[in-house]
Amino acid sequence: MKAKLTTVKYIFLMSSLLFLFIVLQSIVVVYTPHTFVRIMNMIAIIVASGIVGAFNREMFILKRNSNNLAFIKHRVERKLLECKKIS
Repeated sequence: MKAKLTTVKYIFLMSSLLFLFIVLQSIVVVYTPHTFVRIMNMIAIIVASGIVGAFNREMFILKRNSNNLAFIKHRVERKLLECKKIS
């Protein structure tokens, strides 16, 4: 069985979807009159922002260490698996 490799297109798509989710949840937080909905959406925003921030930090670290291709693949795949487990 052939292992699936993560492509740049997939990474960009998932990052864009998370960013869109954060923006939409922020709009809900600003305009909802219900406290419970506001609190739940704030929690979702914090978690999603943490995921995006950690992923971007890892990408900058990997860019600096781009000499070792196997190291890059391993770190990116591990971070994507962590993101899938959280969501």
